[in-house]
Amino acid sequence: MEKLSEVIPIVYEGGELSLLDQRVLPFQETWIKCHDARETAQAIKDMVVRGAPAIGVTAAYGACMEIAKSVGRGQGVEGAKAGIEVLLSSRPTAYNLFYAVNRVLSASRAAAEAGRDPALAAELEAKRIDEENKQAAIDMGKVGASLINDGDVVMTICNTGALAVGYLGTALGVIKTAWREGKKIHVVALETRPWLQGSRLTVYELQKEGIPFTLIVDGASAIAIQRKGVRSVFVGADRIVEDGSTANKIGTFSLSVISKYFGIPFYVVAPLSTVQLGAKEIKVEERSPDEVTYIRGVPISTAGSNVYNPVFDVTPPENITAIITEKGIAWPPYEKSLKSLKSA
Repeated sequence: MEKLSEVIPIVYEGGELSLLDQRVLPFQETWIKCHDARETAQAIKDMVVRGAPAIGVTAAYGACMEIAKSVGRGQGVEGAKAGIEVLLSSRPTAYNLFYAVNRVLSASRAAAEAGRDPALAAELEAKRIDEENKQAAIDMGKVGASLINDGDVVMTICNTGALAVGYLGTALGVIKTAWREGKKIHVVALETRPWLQGSRLTVYELQKEGIPFTLIVDGASAIAIQRKGVRSVFVGADRIVEDGSTANKIGTFSLSVISKYFGIPFYVVAPLSTVQLGAKEIKVEERSPDEVTYIRGVPISTAGSNVYNPVFDVTPPENITAIITEKGIAWPPYEKSLKSLKSA
């Protein structure tokens, strides 16, 4: 296994899950501890942890801890059902959450039917998901770095690094890999309202890696592409459906439209666990108006302002140049290429 980023946001030891609190980064490095599915769900809902792959790993551990407690009470796997349902409702757009929890549940049920320890099976499956996620990040980085040339200026939105994945990153992992390969690149990072994951978290990771960057407000993306020589855009994804439509942080769709106008490649980077074959629609999560009208508890709008706060948007497949996965690059038409990669 190659050396990974020093940013490790998820640690599971001795039946306890520790999460690096991303709400207070980069100014504080504080850890939140979780011991069951409900505490894990609350951490996900409160944005202690975010990013689809990281949510998936976190949820896997939340499910295994809940199963262990239920088995310990003599209630078996099914006794964990209520807590796991709370966990599944924590972030409805992040497909990795459902994928990971269902894997843990299936492993524990199979073990129980075979007369083996379902709690141990759940924990082993959660750790397996964690390791697969780690390797997928490394592989995505290698695949995607081939699309970045020495001297390129690349743009990204939100945070798609180790903080969003658990290891290295998706879109930011590609950028980090290209940098580690010796390519002298420059990153233009969007601040990403309303949670400012770009200015708080992506900049935090870029500084740790020593990668040169320029931070811009979200509304400056068009002029930055025009005047800063941006050659390509790399973004992550929280859910990808069969035709290649992609849910990602709000502002991603707009960025794809701008990229198409300027004729520069727009790449989505995500593990295949984010791809939901057979699905055609994506539910877009809306969150509290306070996220828009306040920044760190300080009001920035008048009381009672009418707010629309979708935290994701959906980029149509015709705006996406390619989808980079751990098993290779999916090119249009995505119905064929994604299915081929998922079955590889």
